[in-house]
Amino acid sequence: MRLPDNLYNAVKPPFKHHSPWHLSRLTREDILARNPALIPRWEEAREEFKTKFLNEVGSGEEFLRFHREMI
Repeated sequence: MRLPDNLYNAVKPPFKHHSPWHLSRLTREDILARNPALIPRWEEAREEFKTKFLNEVGSGEEFLRFHREMI
């Protein structure tokens, strides 16, 4: 489904951090196992977002808070 251009342009700025935020939650080992070429992007994301890793206590709450604020 494609959003109408005016709606897409309205939501694009708040959503631009969505993918890097998710990337920052992965461990270095996860990135190496999936796609080592992503390491530079992952390092940038880790600098920008001081997130918990997916397996850390509290990461679910952090996930909900981030998405609530984004929406």
